[in-house]
Amino acid sequence: MKKFIIGLSFLSILLFSNMLTAQEVCKIKGIVVDSLNIGLYNVSVTVYDADRKGNAFTYTDKSGYFNLQLPCNQKVDIHLEALGFKSKVIPVAAKQISEQVKFTLSDSEAQLDEVIVKARIPIKMKGDTIEFDAASFQTGNEENLEDILKKLPGIKIADGKVYYEGKEIKNFTVEGREIFGGNMKLVNKNLPSGAISKVQIDKKFKKNPFANSLQQDDDFSLNIVLKEDKKSLVFGNVSAGTNFKEHSDLQGKAFYFNPKVDVTVIADSNTYGKEVFTREDMIGFMGGISTLKKEGGQFSLRSNLQPFNLGDIKDASVARTNLGAIHIGYAPNNKLYVNGFALYTGNSLDYTTIVDRLFSDFSFRQNKQESQKLHSGLAQARIDYFPTARSEMRYRAILNIMDNKMEQSIDNSSFSNSAIANLGFQMANTNRNFINFSHNLSYLKKIGKSDNFGIYITHNYQKDTPIYAIESSNPIFNDAFNNQNEENGIYKIRQAQATSINTVQVYSEYNNLITNTFNLKVKLGANFSAQDFTNNIYSNGNLLLENQQKADARLSYKEYYADLNLTKSFANLKFDLGGSLSRFDEANIMVNQQNSRLEKVAFLPHLTLKYEWNIAKTLTLDYKKTFSYPEIKELSNTYQVQNTYLLFLGNPYLDREVNHRLKLAYRYSKYTSFFNFYSEFSFNLIKNSIQTTSLFNVNTQLDSNVNNHKNAYSYLLNFNMDKKINKFWTIKLEGNFSINEFYTQTNSLEGNSTMLYLIKNDIAGNNLVWANTFKIKKRFEFGLGLSYTNNKYKVRNEATQLLLKNNFETWSNFVDASFVVTEKFLFKAHYSYEKQTNNKKYLNEYNDLSFSIRYKLFRQTYLELVAANLLDNRLVSNTFDSNYSQIVIKNRLSAYYLLGIKYKF
Repeated sequence: MKKFIIGLSFLSILLFSNMLTAQEVCKIKGIVVDSLNIGLYNVSVTVYDADRKGNAFTYTDKSGYFNLQLPCNQKVDIHLEALGFKSKVIPVAAKQISEQVKFTLSDSEAQLDEVIVKARIPIKMKGDTIEFDAASFQTGNEENLEDILKKLPGIKIADGKVYYEGKEIKNFTVEGREIFGGNMKLVNKNLPSGAISKVQIDKKFKKNPFANSLQQDDDFSLNIVLKEDKKSLVFGNVSAGTNFKEHSDLQGKAFYFNPKVDVTVIADSNTYGKEVFTREDMIGFMGGISTLKKEGGQFSLRSNLQPFNLGDIKDASVARTNLGAIHIGYAPNNKLYVNGFALYTGNSLDYTTIVDRLFSDFSFRQNKQESQKLHSGLAQARIDYFPTARSEMRYRAILNIMDNKMEQSIDNSSFSNSAIANLGFQMANTNRNFINFSHNLSYLKKIGKSDNFGIYITHNYQKDTPIYAIESSNPIFNDAFNNQNEENGIYKIRQAQATSINTVQVYSEYNNLITNTFNLKVKLGANFSAQDFTNNIYSNGNLLLENQQKADARLSYKEYYADLNLTKSFANLKFDLGGSLSRFDEANIMVNQQNSRLEKVAFLPHLTLKYEWNIAKTLTLDYKKTFSYPEIKELSNTYQVQNTYLLFLGNPYLDREVNHRLKLAYRYSKYTSFFNFYSEFSFNLIKNSIQTTSLFNVNTQLDSNVNNHKNAYSYLLNFNMDKKINKFWTIKLEGNFSINEFYTQTNSLEGNSTMLYLIKNDIAGNNLVWANTFKIKKRFEFGLGLSYTNNKYKVRNEATQLLLKNNFETWSNFVDASFVVTEKFLFKAHYSYEKQTNNKKYLNEYNDLSFSIRYKLFRQTYLELVAANLLDNRLVSNTFDSNYSQIVIKNRLSAYYLLGIKYKF
């Protein structure tokens, strides 16, 4: 079946890209020039027939030439679009002609031969911008912006993030203005679909407005254009729902946009697991290394932010969530724009989970009951100032405060040769406070005709103070804490950590356009990070003071670099070659422990080749070499409790790892026939890789990191394709294939041996999705899909050849339906079936059924009945950690019903 789906995907590509070639074709050659008779590059040339259906599409080349193939003896309209020029529509009758046609674009008044076309066009090209007409893709079942985006060709939404042609869109605006710090999830889930007129994607977006395509890589940006009747008016909706027992849903949303002021207010409270602001969204605002890299600098220190064990709301058996947010933007004139937002989110979640860790000779099981409470506050301010047309200054500051509490009760047992051994009962509590303040300042200036200069300064402060406590009927990590005491038959361990980080990043960048096809970029930068880490462990209230039981460490990290990049354009080929000369200095000082220092001067090359047939068809090759330096906790030679079974010990002798990344990407779009294809292959080689050394006994695991002399490899291939077959049927194909190979070290559990063996870990995964959407007269929409996921985990002891193999397979299919029965009545339903196996043996089946019925009572008031989780609530997933596989069984929220009322204004 896998081969069939893969073969079908490539057959579909071949079939759909060569459709409709049976009839006689006429060739038209032409050139598009400006008023000075100079050929214009990247002018979009689109052909529409009398029914407003796209027949052909292309772009002009570097000299302004284009070629089209059209059905002969047919009257069509040729649409010409280019930034800075007046759009033009020319009616022609396609016939065999040998001479070249010539069209002139003007930035002044319309030409006499222009035709004003009032018919609705689903997709238009405006220079480098693709504009989707929202109404052309709607069927009446859409509630918010996300519902529209899912239907647009080339766009994919995953975990709240929006991807176009396989690339994540990170620049997002509404009416040209950033809302909620550019967080798309908040806007996607809340902006009403009825307010949206256009969706625009700029394929040549640059954060530096003074840079051209030689001076800064092109990126994607997405802008939402509102309907005219929604501007300068307050619009939104309020709703309330209940099942008159344990569940309720309250929400309100209000939006206001005018040329000077924009305001957004969102409030949401529910008890059935609806999530608006996810844990990924929270982490995205936590600053740290991800923020530094996002700002465009070079930073080679590994992240030391301890993972937040934030449960997924969708997996909770009981969920109560609250969210409140407000955004205000103000633009008094075209030189200044100020905005800010504040957000609060609070979750109270309960989980019932079974975790099986599968080793080669036994299994370890935990039955867990977990309660989690999270309170998080965010605030951001932004100022954009444009003193002249040739300069800009931007400042952004963000504050993030988080309070996380978790209580767990855990029953541990092991299975070996069909024998079951009870390993005792544990209670675990986490109380974690986290604060992050990050702000950055940038200044950009255009110099001369085509050069530009920028300076960027970022400061980030973090403080993390997690307290973790365990109570157990058995000694806790007895090998490490052999001096612990028991009280009334109970052993207690409490760990109090504190980590504070101050990081400053400064870099400047100068672009010198030597010729129209040759650019020189020079970047000079420096990073400074001062980190403090303390870790105290108590047994029944008594501080443990033996070696490796207490940490007091200071880390100083400095990185200086000079980067030179040469960019040369040869017709359709752009060539980037450069490298960074970097100096690294990392010193870790521990009180009464082993200190360490790493110093290195290195050259880090990078290369990009991009061949662009036109804006709709590109091939890109990227290579980059980077370093990755260990962080303070990895270097601290003390014990750190991670959870009830895992203890970590730092390694002061840890060295940097070297990464080589290679990526090849191909993009092709044919907008007029609604065809998009994207494929990317990436290869990553890690030398001196930082991997784990693990010592296991029956119920505990001690991990440390070492530099492995064996290289680590990863391969990833993914593709996305969507094609509108006809006005009724659209298909989407998606595939992901990955291979990871790395080495770790661990002991054998036989005889409780502590001898370490080299372990080879091989992980191979693939996921294939085939989805079909059928639409009939904008009333009935039907979705049908199939997916297959396969994860193979192999763990081999290189000395004993002992092998652990797990092969997890998941087949699933889904059906979505929506029916606009009348203008007042809407019905929606979803059903999915999932079957899971491990090593061809049955593991689990999962059925999911939900539906909703909405009725328009009067004006903009709606009554809605929602029913969900009607069949099953037991879900099984699989993961892989170094040396073992893991099966996780979760009991989700049981079936529920809600009756609600919504008013739109």
